[in-house]
Amino acid sequence: MWFKTKKRITQDRKCCICGATSTSRWYCHSEPENYLCGTCYNKQYRAKIKKETERKNTNK
Repeated sequence: MWFKTKKRITQDRKCCICGATSTSRWYCHSEPENYLCGTCYNKQYRAKIKKETERKNTNK
């Protein structure tokens, strides 16, 4: 699970998936002190939506 941060992060951050240290947008990971870059967040978000859509279609 991840959450969009509302405050500007001024400390050095590192994406817990790809290791990126510079991005225009950071997202908090569900695990404490872990962050996702915008690219990894978008990939995980799309995968989550696809999985939910497939689950709905198989239940019909």
